[in-house]
Amino acid sequence: MIDEVRACHRIICRGQIVELMLGRGQRGVALPATYLGDTVGEAGRAPRALTDLERAAMIAASRRVVDAIAGDAPQDEELERAIDLLRALAIEIEGRPTFRLADGRIVAGEGLAMRAQLDVPRASPETSARRV
Repeated sequence: MIDEVRACHRIICRGQIVELMLGRGQRGVALPATYLGDTVGEAGRAPRALTDLERAAMIAASRRVVDAIAGDAPQDEELERAIDLLRALAIEIEGRPTFRLADGRIVAGEGLAMRAQLDVPRASPETSARRV
């Protein structure tokens, strides 16, 4: 049951065909891709729970960020380390959305824009990249 929830915790489910929106400025392309789920690292392992030490480090880093927001700003380096730690731990427990492009390449990242592909045409080299 937990694997089913984890597979569909986003709007899309593992294995669903989507279009990744890639481009710069006013120009872009929509590439067909298959959602593989949320993964961590190059090996594509599943997200995991934090250890007790990681949880304690996360709480301390969160306090540093809260203090900075409240006006008691720590040193810039200390705040930057706290933010980097929180970002890294968030990826460990949530993962990053991972996709397989039609040509087999794997793309992952939390900044990817996507939309559901409602009609699923057969991809060919000529139609695998459409102008948006």
